[in-house]
Amino acid sequence: MVCSQFNYSIRLSYSLIIYYLNHFLLAYCFYFCTLVTMPFSLSFLDTIEYIAIIASLGYVILSSRQLIGTWLFGFIGSALYIIIFFYNGLYGSTLLSCLFTGLMVYGWLTWKRQANEPELLVTQLNTKQRLIAFFIGIALTVLIYCLSVSIEGHAFPIEDASIAGFSLVAQILVARKKLEAWYGWVVINALAVYTYGSNHLPMTALLYVVYTVLAVYGLYKWRTSMQSH
Repeated sequence: MVCSQFNYSIRLSYSLIIYYLNHFLLAYCFYFCTLVTMPFSLSFLDTIEYIAIIASLGYVILSSRQLIGTWLFGFIGSALYIIIFFYNGLYGSTLLSCLFTGLMVYGWLTWKRQANEPELLVTQLNTKQRLIAFFIGIALTVLIYCLSVSIEGHAFPIEDASIAGFSLVAQILVARKKLEAWYGWVVINALAVYTYGSNHLPMTALLYVVYTVLAVYGLYKWRTSMQSH
């Protein structure tokens, strides 16, 4: 089963590479073939994880391109990951996914503008704001750790709480189109690769490898957008 998941994840990653080389038709064919064939070889929970991965990849790709449809994909992925993380004893990530479903609505409302309103542009935090964001991340990590560490069967409580706490900060920065969000995602995603890979979620771990690469891409796209203003 793990081998099958890995092979399908490789196909998804390859289709993303094709996508970024602008071979849209070929990338679509890869996605379509994977979508059609993969669920038949997976259990119910694996199928949920598979759909959540597709939605989450769509979220990152669209957010890097500043397209409002990103929030719909993010909502679907976050909602499904509530089930996945809870089942695998990652209660910090479960709480994070619950909060993310709400933040996706907030992000959509923030990016959605009326005809007479100016477009929300990419900007940077100042030094004081960066320090505030960092310490908020620390505080959230400690809070989530204290709330979840006593739960029996909680896997990787420190790493899980760190991912949850700083992801909340990064997600709010994405909604406000702050460039620093992508720096945060690079570090968070790298930690998530270790945590989820060690907790028998190979598909999700591979997803976060792709996330790390896409975070670098998102940083590049948003920096280019900011410099063009």
